[in-house]
Amino acid sequence: MFPFSRTGLVIIEKLKRAGYSAFFVGGCVRDCLLEKQPHDWDMCASASPDAIAALFPEYEPDLSSSRFGTAVLKTPEGELEITSMRREGGYSDRRRPDSVEICGDITQDLSRRDFTVNAMAYDGGLVDPFGGRDDLKRGILRAVGDADEKMSEDPLRILRGLRFMAALGLSPEESTLGAMRKNAPLCRGLSAERLREELFGMLTERWCGSVLLRYGDIFTAAFEELAPCLRFEQKNRHHVYDVWGHTAMAIYDSPCELAVRLTLLFHDCEKPRTVSESAGERHFYGHVEKSAETASRVLLRLGAPRRLRQAVEQLILFHDNRLPPTGESAAEVCAALGENAVYFCAVQRADNMAQSPVYRRTDDIDALDGLIKEGLRRWKDQNSIPVKAGELIDMGFERERVSQTLKELWLALIAGRTDENGLRRYAGTLL
Repeated sequence: MFPFSRTGLVIIEKLKRAGYSAFFVGGCVRDCLLEKQPHDWDMCASASPDAIAALFPEYEPDLSSSRFGTAVLKTPEGELEITSMRREGGYSDRRRPDSVEICGDITQDLSRRDFTVNAMAYDGGLVDPFGGRDDLKRGILRAVGDADEKMSEDPLRILRGLRFMAALGLSPEESTLGAMRKNAPLCRGLSAERLREELFGMLTERWCGSVLLRYGDIFTAAFEELAPCLRFEQKNRHHVYDVWGHTAMAIYDSPCELAVRLTLLFHDCEKPRTVSESAGERHFYGHVEKSAETASRVLLRLGAPRRLRQAVEQLILFHDNRLPPTGESAAEVCAALGENAVYFCAVQRADNMAQSPVYRRTDDIDALDGLIKEGLRRWKDQNSIPVKAGELIDMGFERERVSQTLKELWLALIAGRTDENGLRRYAGTLL
């Protein structure tokens, strides 16, 4: 077991001496059982936030969330959140409990949590009333209590379930899977912020591609633009999977980079709406441009950062360009994508590996990747470009043109149109 926070254990003991019960709870307990470093240390206690603050003045208690029953302590190991144990009423708005009542019963507190693997506590010994440790050992995702009630109360739990499967390699038990499928349409009512957090978290997890392949019907209930891809046969010599299968397999074969996986998630999403057929084979003219538009629209709706939206749109628009592994090709990619060129070959490689085995060839992609990354390295290290801004001004370049000219010189070096010794002469041709 991964060691629990020493400061947290000291806090638990002090709370116990004061007559309260206190525990580590939730994801940090799960992660410690998996011998992983927890992202954060969440705790619960039978004490109120004011009582917690009074006991630990040395940790500069923050009570700004006390109306939610939480006190935050600033410890040498980072912030620790301690929430009062509680029981909850129903979820009429499918997000927040209608009522909250402070209680001193850890089992009651754990019963309100989503899945058994997250419904464990630790105070020097494990508290596991719902069998979370056994489910973790068996690789099972199981809802706490009535699965249908849990998923309908707050449908975000459905997407959280997919994320836990992707992160931990879990498989849902039968009633939990049935409840996720039944209530998946409720995900359409989730806020953009909550959808974005779960989508981005899931996409960067190890087994994301496998989860998308097996549970695409659940996932696409929340992201309706992708639903037409399910079971849409491509009937094309380049492909052995339907559109959704190709998408999931491409994500499976990609690095856990958000920009790469968002690009792959949307890169073919408009194939069902651009399909035509001739001589028994399907074609998808214009799907790249329309897929880029859809990706940009969905990410804007979800409130994704502008730079991420632009990166995904650019990568989708450019991903179908099959280029030889030459300096000119590397310069073309860098000119089109800028800093996002670093993701280009990862997208192409994953896309290629999800095609028919006959067309899986990555040697050229790997070689081009090396040229692009070397070019980007040189651009980040401006000192590696021997011509400086001051020299360009002395040569007669207007100040407004200097930045663009330096970029053109960098691209010329990548493309092999000149070398460092001839760079000043080449700059002269740009005047």
